[in-house]
Amino acid sequence: MIFIEERYKIIIMDEAKTQIKMIKNYLSNILCEPIIAKKTIQTIQEKISDLSYMPRKYQLLRKDADTEIRRMIVKNYIIIYQVNNEIETVIIINIFYVRRNYLKFI
Repeated sequence: MIFIEERYKIIIMDEAKTQIKMIKNYLSNILCEPIIAKKTIQTIQEKISDLSYMPRKYQLLRKDADTEIRRMIVKNYIIIYQVNNEIETVIIINIFYVRRNYLKFI
Protein backbone atom coordinates (compact mmCIF):
# COMPACT_ATOMS: atom_id res chain seq x y z
CA MET A 1 0.00 0.00 0.00
CA ILE A 2 1.32 3.44 -0.95
CA PHE A 3 0.36 6.53 0.98
CA ILE A 4 0.33 9.81 -0.92
CA GLU A 5 1.13 12.75 1.30
CA GLU A 6 -1.28 15.63 1.22
CA ARG A 7 0.36 18.89 0.23
CA TYR A 8 -0.92 22.27 1.24
CA LYS A 9 -0.33 25.25 -1.03
CA ILE A 10 2.00 27.90 0.47
CA ILE A 11 1.27 31.61 0.01
CA ILE A 12 3.68 34.21 1.39
CA MET A 13 2.07 37.58 2.07
CA ASP A 14 3.86 40.76 0.98
CA GLU A 15 4.63 41.75 4.59
CA ALA A 16 6.43 38.44 5.18
CA LYS A 17 8.35 38.83 1.90
CA THR A 18 9.42 42.29 3.03
CA GLN A 19 10.58 40.91 6.37
CA ILE A 20 12.67 38.23 4.65
CA LYS A 21 14.38 40.94 2.58
CA MET A 22 14.95 43.04 5.70
CA ILE A 23 16.46 40.09 7.60
CA LYS A 24 18.81 39.36 4.70
CA ASN A 25 19.77 43.04 4.39
CA TYR A 26 20.36 43.42 8.13
CA LEU A 27 22.53 40.32 8.43
CA SER A 28 24.45 41.00 5.20
CA ASN A 29 24.93 44.74 5.29
CA ILE A 30 24.54 45.92 8.88
CA LEU A 31 26.20 42.98 10.63
CA CYS A 32 28.46 42.26 7.63
CA GLU A 33 27.66 38.54 7.75
CA PRO A 34 26.56 37.57 4.21
CA ILE A 35 27.19 33.84 4.77
CA ILE A 36 25.03 33.82 7.91
CA ALA A 37 22.39 35.82 6.02
CA LYS A 38 22.31 33.27 3.23
CA LYS A 39 22.09 30.32 5.64
CA THR A 40 19.40 32.00 7.75
CA ILE A 41 17.20 32.80 4.75
CA GLN A 42 17.73 29.31 3.36
CA THR A 43 16.68 27.77 6.70
CA ILE A 44 13.58 30.00 6.90
CA GLN A 45 12.62 29.04 3.34
CA GLU A 46 13.10 25.32 4.04
CA LYS A 47 10.98 25.45 7.19
CA ILE A 48 8.23 27.32 5.34
CA SER A 49 8.35 24.73 2.57
CA ASP A 50 8.02 21.92 5.14
CA LEU A 51 4.65 23.36 6.15
CA SER A 52 3.15 22.04 2.92
CA TYR A 53 3.46 18.53 4.38
CA MET A 54 2.89 19.25 8.08
CA PRO A 55 1.00 22.53 8.50
CA ARG A 56 -0.19 21.72 12.04
CA LYS A 57 3.24 20.89 13.41
CA TYR A 58 3.77 24.14 15.31
CA GLN A 59 2.06 25.94 18.18
CA LEU A 60 -1.58 26.89 17.75
CA LEU A 61 -2.31 30.51 18.72
CA ARG A 62 -5.93 30.83 17.61
CA LYS A 63 -8.52 28.67 15.88
CA ASP A 64 -11.68 29.68 14.02
CA ALA A 65 -14.11 27.57 12.00
CA ASP A 66 -11.89 26.75 9.03
CA THR A 67 -8.63 28.49 9.89
CA GLU A 68 -5.88 28.26 12.45
CA ILE A 69 -3.22 30.82 13.31
CA ARG A 70 0.05 29.16 14.27
CA ARG A 71 3.58 30.16 15.13
CA MET A 72 6.86 28.58 14.15
CA ILE A 73 10.25 29.58 15.55
CA VAL A 74 13.21 29.43 13.18
CA LYS A 75 16.55 30.56 14.61
CA ASN A 76 15.87 34.06 16.00
CA TYR A 77 12.63 34.59 14.12
CA ILE A 78 8.96 33.84 14.71
CA ILE A 79 6.91 33.00 11.66
CA ILE A 80 3.18 33.59 12.01
CA TYR A 81 1.08 31.61 9.59
CA GLN A 82 -2.51 30.70 8.90
CA VAL A 83 -3.71 27.22 7.99
CA ASN A 84 -6.92 27.05 5.98
CA ASN A 85 -8.01 23.42 6.06
CA GLU A 86 -10.96 23.92 3.74
CA ILE A 87 -8.80 25.02 0.80
CA GLU A 88 -5.63 23.26 2.01
CA THR A 89 -3.54 26.41 2.08
CA VAL A 90 -0.85 27.78 4.39
CA ILE A 91 -0.51 31.56 4.38
CA ILE A 92 2.68 33.04 5.81
CA ILE A 93 1.41 36.21 7.43
CA ASN A 94 4.52 37.78 8.91
CA ILE A 95 7.97 37.17 10.38
CA PHE A 96 9.19 38.82 13.58
CA TYR A 97 12.45 38.95 15.48
CA VAL A 98 12.01 36.88 18.67
CA ARG A 99 12.41 39.83 21.03
CA ARG A 100 9.59 41.75 19.38
CA ASN A 101 6.07 41.60 20.81
CA TYR A 102 4.42 39.91 17.86
CA LEU A 103 1.15 39.07 19.62
CA LYS A 104 -0.17 42.61 19.24
CA PHE A 105 0.02 42.15 15.45
CA ILE A 106 -2.20 39.06 15.20
